[in-house]
Amino acid sequence: HLRRLKKIDEVEEEKKAEVSKLQQHISLMASLSGIKWDYDCVESIAGEVEVRSKGKHVRFEIDPDEHSSYEIANTLWGLISG
Repeated sequence: HLRRLKKIDEVEEEKKAEVSKLQQHISLMASLSGIKWDYDCVESIAGEVEVRSKGKHVRFEIDPDEHSSYEIANTLWGLISG
C-alpha cells in the first residue's frame, strides 16, 4: 500500500513539472507571437495580435468549424506578420 502511494506521489510530481514546462512554453510562444488569447471565447479561436512592425493591435475571431487547421495557422501568421 505504501509503495502504491509513493508511486502516486511520484506521478503527481512529474505531472506538476510537465504543467509548469507547458505554462512556460505557452508564455514564451505568446510573447514571441504577440498573440493575447481570449480564453473566454469557447466557440471560436479568438484574441488580439500585437503587430509590432505597425504599432497596432488587431482583434481576431476564427470559427474552427469553418476553417482547416492549415487555414487557421495561415490566418494567424498573416496577422502576426502584419
